Order: sequence, then structure tokens, then C-alpha cells
Amino acid sequence: MMKTTDIMILVVNTGSTSTKLAVYKDGDRLFEQSLDHTNTELEQYKSILDQVGMRKSAVIAFIEEKGLNIADLDVIASRGGSFAVVEGGGYVIDETIMELAGAARPGFRVSPSWLAALISGQLSREFEIPAYFYNAVRTDEMCPLARYSGISLVERRPAGHPLNCKEIGRRSAEKMGKKFEDSSFIVCHMGGGISTELHYKGRFIDCIGYPEGAFTPERAGAVPTNDMLDLCFSGEHTQEELEKYLRGSGGLVDYLGTNSTLEVQKRISGGDSKAEEVYRAMAYQIAKGIGALAATVKGDVDRILLTGGIAGSDLFTGWIIEYVQFIAPVEVYPGTYEMEALAHGILRVYRGEETAKVYTKT
Repeated sequence: MMKTTDIMILVVNTGSTSTKLAVYKDGDRLFEQSLDHTNTELEQYKSILDQVGMRKSAVIAFIEEKGLNIADLDVIASRGGSFAVVEGGGYVIDETIMELAGAARPGFRVSPSWLAALISGQLSREFEIPAYFYNAVRTDEMCPLARYSGISLVERRPAGHPLNCKEIGRRSAEKMGKKFEDSSFIVCHMGGGISTELHYKGRFIDCIGYPEGAFTPERAGAVPTNDMLDLCFSGEHTQEELEKYLRGSGGLVDYLGTNSTLEVQKRISGGDSKAEEVYRAMAYQIAKGIGALAATVKGDVDRILLTGGIAGSDLFTGWIIEYVQFIAPVEVYPGTYEMEALAHGILRVYRGEETAKVYTKT
């Protein structure tokens, strides 16, 4: 019989230049550390997937440095990469997932998040510890109407931050004395990328995310289609240049020459009216997206939740609140809660409070 208390959880969350690790006992964090990987260290590997061995060794060293044995662990909670399109929740990291995460293939861009599942799966095999990923990057629970783009060749897909946003929704539901599965939230994650998501009755049914929504510190957001087509075929810009506008040198970078919201706010405090107008325009576009999603559920919204790094700005969140507070009360959760989301989600799975899912190839 599995334990219901004193459950030791290893959390693994891999990024491009870091491996974030934590150990939780039940819902309480015991240790957390971000292991940084230098460019020199990473350049010796031809591909992202080649980094698995190096990063796994770093994970084992982390556990030992904390005075623990891997045998002390009861379960591993992994970041879910973009290697599969799945519903939300916890999935067993089995042979099928290891195969998907371990091979590049058409239509799927290999990203560092894939490494978390590979590391967790290998540790699971070697030490006979169950491992799961939770609310993966490509979580897709969109309703049928939300999928239509207007062109039969293109289907709208979710593009957001479901791991953090669902965790914030659960926290808000608990404050209200409700279950997440019985609640309705519009959650806006605001960082380098911005996504506005509709989590209705526990499901991520619609969103306005890159590249459809507001411009961001370094992304263009929804550009008028006809004008973008004219730029594409004008002969004056390369594909690389225009892609850079969409992701990397658009948004605040293009308008103000910086992707730092702290720098923008400093300029505003110094009386820079242009900086204020651009920054307010970003808030205006986010608010417009919130209003659009509220309409799709006919105003049935319990709370509007603002999260991510930019949510730490009272100035910026204050502008958004002015626009949307007529829809529903607004709560602000600055920062991100990915590590907690992984630990708490897999704790529920381990205890049987949520069903452990098994991915099946289609």
C-alpha cells in the first residue's frame, strides 16, 4: 500500500541553461536549487537530447549533497515537455513517453523541457520510483468552437502556460472555498511571453496567446494580417528579419529599445510620455483579450487572475484592473509557481486524489 503522508517528492524542471530541482515532503518544500549550466558546458553537446547524461548526474549529485539517498524518494514530478499533445493532469512516464521525449521528429521542436521527462524516466527505471509529468507544455483541452481559425488548413491551438495558470486557479478556488473543477477563471500569465487563458470547470478550454494576443516585452503579438502579408512579400525584409519581429525584437524592444519592464517604468517615472503610452497599450491589449474570453462564457467568470513576472508591477496590473474589474474580482499572483505546481499535482496523483493517466499514441 502506498504512503499517504511523509511522501518525498523530487521535482525536475529543465530549462535552456538551468536545471531547477526541488525536494518536497508532502506539500512542503525542503530544498530547492537552480543548477546553472555554462555555455562552455553546453557547447560540447551536439543536440539538446545529448545533455541527458550530464544533467542526470547533476540531479543525483544534488540529492546526495542534501544528505538524501535516491531510495528515500517516493515519487518524481517532472516538467512535461512539448513532445506530446495531452489533456491536463499527471501522466506516467513510461516506455512510450521515453520514446517520444528521446527522439526529434517533424512537427515537434525539441526543447530543453524534454530533458526533464528523460531524466525522470531514467531515474524511475534505475531506482524503481514512479515518475510522472504534469500539466505539460502542450496541454490541449480547447473546446471545438475555439479551434476554428477561419482557414481550414490552420487549426487554432492553445499556446499558454497551463502549469502555472492551473496552479494559480487552484489557489484562488481554495480561497473562495470552491473546487477548481467547479470554478471559472481567466488567468493572464505576463512575462517574456503573455498568454490569457480561460480555465472553465477545471479545463483549459480557450486562450489568447502568442502570436494572437497582446504584444509583449519582446514579441509582436497579433499583427494585422494584410499588413504582415505585404511586408512578407515586399522584398524589403528577409524571413529571418520578420520572424525576429514576431519573437525576439518586437513589442517593447521595437517601440522602446528595451525588454525590461523595470526600465520602462523608470522612464515613466521620469516623465517619458512615449514609454507610458506604449506600456499602457500593452495593458490595454491584455484587457481586451480578457474581455473577449469573458464573452465566450457569457460572463460566467469567478475571478480574473494576473500572474507572471510583470504581475509584480502595481502600475501595470492597476491599469488592467481598471479595465476589467467590471467583469469579475481581480487577484494578483506575482511570479511563477511551476515547482509548487509540479509537487502539489503529483502529490494528488500519488495519493489517488487524481487519476494517473497513460499516454497512448494516436
